[in-house]
Amino acid sequence: MVETAHLFVLVHGLWGGAGHLKAVEDIITKSIVDSDEKILIIRPKTSGLVKTYDGVEIIGQRMLIEILNEINRLYESPSENNEELQQEPIMVKKISFLGYSLGGIVSRYIIGEFERLGLFKTIKPMYFTSIASPHVGVWFYKQKVMNILGSNVLGLIGKELLITDKRQFLVKLSEGDYLKGLKKFEKRFLFANVRHDRSVSYYTAYITDSNPFDEHWDKLKISYEHKDLNDNEDLLSTYEIKNIKHIKPSIINIAKTDFKSLDELKKDSKISIVKTLKFTGIILAFSMILPMWIPVVLTATAIGTGISYVIVKTFKRPDESELKKLVSHLTQEVIEENISHNAAPHGDDEDDEHRDEVEIIEEEFEDELKESNGNLGLRERVEEATETFLETAINISQYETKQDNKLDISDEDDDDESLSVKKNSSNPPSPQIFSEKPNIKIIKDKTKKLFENLSNFKNPSVNQFKIFNQTSKLPLDHNRKTILQNLNSLDWYKFAVCIDVINAHDNIICRKGLQRSNPKGISNILMWAQLINEDIKENKKRR
Repeated sequence: MVETAHLFVLVHGLWGGAGHLKAVEDIITKSIVDSDEKILIIRPKTSGLVKTYDGVEIIGQRMLIEILNEINRLYESPSENNEELQQEPIMVKKISFLGYSLGGIVSRYIIGEFERLGLFKTIKPMYFTSIASPHVGVWFYKQKVMNILGSNVLGLIGKELLITDKRQFLVKLSEGDYLKGLKKFEKRFLFANVRHDRSVSYYTAYITDSNPFDEHWDKLKISYEHKDLNDNEDLLSTYEIKNIKHIKPSIINIAKTDFKSLDELKKDSKISIVKTLKFTGIILAFSMILPMWIPVVLTATAIGTGISYVIVKTFKRPDESELKKLVSHLTQEVIEENISHNAAPHGDDEDDEHRDEVEIIEEEFEDELKESNGNLGLRERVEEATETFLETAINISQYETKQDNKLDISDEDDDDESLSVKKNSSNPPSPQIFSEKPNIKIIKDKTKKLFENLSNFKNPSVNQFKIFNQTSKLPLDHNRKTILQNLNSLDWYKFAVCIDVINAHDNIICRKGLQRSNPKGISNILMWAQLINEDIKENKKRR
């Protein structure tokens, strides 16, 4: 007997790795418990660290092969992957993607390849989630020198994100099979930081053409209140996380967010002096630490860019017949009739020996980074330092307490395991989500109420909101306007997130694991996972 499964694919970002999404995997495992299909979670690991410089197509091809290999292995050798060592084949019948940062764009590429291969005729696309992803590309309108640096020091991916590459690949990803495949997902969720994200600006993550939070931040009175218009009941759940009670998802209500009065502005000006002094101290401390890492970071970046340049020049797309073999159990006839058209553009072909030499150099470089140095390996140290350097921020939480300091913060990222198979529970989620550290409890569960009011977040027409009406439009070029128009032709559930930390890009995905991440960031991921579980329950009722 063949067992069916729902596969969640979690895709990391620039200079990232599979470990960055371990917290999301843990939350999915504990929260999505009402599926009739077995829940599978894969965190692709074939394009970590410097390999993210290679461009969206090469990153996506490596991950596509990894995903198809796992789908095939589950069907042919389930005992190798299944915790309970069942002998029955496991057929992946549903698939969902969560992409973080660059991973949101890479996920869309993989989705386009699934569409091109005809896989969505046998695997049902369910949920696409974008977390702080630069869908409209990256462009520094104030610090223009960063555009020059980004195009030259981050390999092909830098050019693609800035849309200065010859192929204008981000534009292609908003058209054809890439858009067609994305449209087939039952729901598309989008989370965008409004502040303290120095990697991905709000406008490009939210897929809009203006940014009131950048232009008017000090003048805004942010509202986090979400109520049911019929009974005035709160829509957001309340959690206890790391012994801190009354934590709610940090989702902004854009419609209720307004400009401060003159009296409020005067009052805030006094408080801002204290904040400025505190921030100055942080910057001074950061400026003392940063110079020690700059040589390491620049060296790693230079080596990574050099390796990436050779990889891009020698890249050959995988043989289509090999891809067909990987998914032969998924109706071979359907795949064959779709595989011959609309092939994506690819790079120049070189001999295999040269490609092997590149792989050896790359492996030797990564081996050096994996050497141990104290509590963290050198790889992790360089990774964190590079992210910090690129984001120009450090992770400081406003929720530091005595209880938090006592937590065991040793994270086990399990980078060697890209796939986890979890047995579903027939029981509803327990109020105690995590009994082990960090302790996470549901104080007030409003998931059903939020699900009933999910239309509040669907395709928000930002021009009707006061703060957007008084904000100037960004000078987007034709390419970015095209991407904006194409992606916004689809239905999206958009969430504007405000996590009051210096490095929101890190905390929106709980990149350092549950035990070291901000409770607000954890609550946002919990809210998302519980929403998906609620949708799964509603789908079962409609059968």
